[in-house]
Amino acid sequence: MDFQKLNETYGIAIPRIEANCKYKAPARFNDLLRVSVVVKEIAGKTVLYEFSVRNKNSGTLLAEGWIRVATVDLKTWKAVDVPPDIAKVLKAA
Repeated sequence: MDFQKLNETYGIAIPRIEANCKYKAPARFNDLLRVSVVVKEIAGKTVLYEFSVRNKNSGTLLAEGWIRVATVDLKTWKAVDVPPDIAKVLKAA
């Protein structure tokens, strides 16, 4: 689901509220990269994603970290619970 559909269907936005990244090794221009993202936690009004970036050819870990997003009502900009059907899709991912 894209951001516009979240806005129109649920009346929510998902701003990033925290982020962390540890750089382990450099990537070079023209390197092919593999980015993996996992939903680590859904807790009421927030979702925590963990990610890693690897060199596709060598498998070398280049970076890893996490991003926490909140679900907020577009009219009030107050945090709201993650809609149940979105939480269900995220849990299945």
